[in-house]
Amino acid sequence: MFVTIVVAALLPLQAPPTAILDDHLEAGGTPTAPAPVEALRDEPPPPEPATTPPAPPPTTPPPSSPAPAPVVTRQDGFFDDGQPGHYLAWYGPEYVVSLALVGMYLGGVQDVVPIAPALIGPQLSLERMDTTTLLDSRLDDVIGKRYVREKVPTEALIAGAAVVILGTTGADLAATGDLHRTNALFLGGLEALMGTVLVTEVTKHAFGRLRPDFRARYINAACTGTITAPADLDCAQADLSFRVDEEELKDGMKSFMSGHSSSSFAMATWGSWWLASTLILDEDRPDWGPAVSTIGIGALYSLAGFSAASRLSDNKHHPEDVAVGAAVGTAIATSIWFVHFDTSGRARRRGWQADGLVSDVTVVPALGLGETGTGSGLAVVGRLP
Repeated sequence: MFVTIVVAALLPLQAPPTAILDDHLEAGGTPTAPAPVEALRDEPPPPEPATTPPAPPPTTPPPSSPAPAPVVTRQDGFFDDGQPGHYLAWYGPEYVVSLALVGMYLGGVQDVVPIAPALIGPQLSLERMDTTTLLDSRLDDVIGKRYVREKVPTEALIAGAAVVILGTTGADLAATGDLHRTNALFLGGLEALMGTVLVTEVTKHAFGRLRPDFRARYINAACTGTITAPADLDCAQADLSFRVDEEELKDGMKSFMSGHSSSSFAMATWGSWWLASTLILDEDRPDWGPAVSTIGIGALYSLAGFSAASRLSDNKHHPEDVAVGAAVGTAIATSIWFVHFDTSGRARRRGWQADGLVSDVTVVPALGLGETGTGSGLAVVGRLP
């Protein structure tokens, strides 16, 4: 009896899980997964791990405003680029030399410089004239041509040179307003002219070549009393329709090279370079620029050619005198142009490092230096090309 009761009491505990699930569903419940065996045990839950309170966030000082950038104050000094002192230092000596040459030439210094004995052609002395050589018929084409008044006087050359130099300078200033180019054009043109004149006069005095009309000059000066005539000189056939003074007589011994040719071609070349750089080489040139420039260049060289040719027709020079003079004037003017301008026609700038890695380097006082932005000191200010 006792055994039966115990078995009956234990039967529910031996029921399969499916039977329990069926009973639960019949009662209107929802299926749940059976609890694991460990969950059926009557054990206390594991203790929760001790938690530490979170560390407070680090305190950072409030952001401060950034230090102000150093303030560099610069004032252009008297000798800085573009200032009067800069031009006095870098161009002043050239102005002094060029203007001194102008004054010496206009003052007639070249007329008192002794002339060396002729290196080309016959040698004759004004003090001890050899009349046999002077009147030799074989020298008729060398020194025996008639005296002719020159078609292009020296005053016309001076006026033409002034027109070219001042014309290019004024026109360029009106078109660009660039005073630096104005300085380069004026000083360069003056140097091209006076450099040519200097080389020409030195050559004339060194070579002492007699002009084609030297015989006529000498006989006229001797027969009119300008100089003492040799005893064996016959004045009966002398041409006395003109009068030669002593200065013009000495000028008859300065044939090589032609000053008219050298100076006129120098000015034609200078004006042509300006026209080409402005109306042909310039990227911003107008459409009509090349045509106008070509016409202008042609006109300049035509005038120079007329001046040179007139020296032959006026019996003032031999052909080689004119050819060499034209070549020398062209070469000098071209050389001076590239001293002041580059191959694109831009005016060059001069300075202590104008063409180096750094240009316009200057040490100036500066404010706002240091970590706090309140200091002061010196700063080196420069510009990379």
